[in-house]
Amino acid sequence: MAVLWAWRLGPMADAAVTVVSELVTNAILYGSGPQAGQAEPEHVGLTLRHTRDELTVIVTDGNTSPPAHPATPGPYAESGRGLRVVDALADQWGWTSLGVAAKAVWATICL
Repeated sequence: MAVLWAWRLGPMADAAVTVVSELVTNAILYGSGPQAGQAEPEHVGLTLRHTRDELTVIVTDGNTSPPAHPATPGPYAESGRGLRVVDALADQWGWTSLGVAAKAVWATICL
């Protein structure tokens, strides 16, 4: 959060931190951990890129499968809304293959 304030992006810090949290959590749970078929989580990377017009969050993990919206969670479900939250807070989001052993999931917030 300190980086966002240093970049004078304080007003959007809450949205950016929420997007980071959702994407990193998904990378740990589904991209590199037990639910991805691995006993121990592999490396998860986080990059923030700031330009004059946008902030881009990039999260990398060791799974090549694309991120997927799960079925609509029930009203009392405690999970399953992460990408919907990202979709609501970011202006754009998507994913990119990084070869045969990794992917990057990104989200852009326009300034």
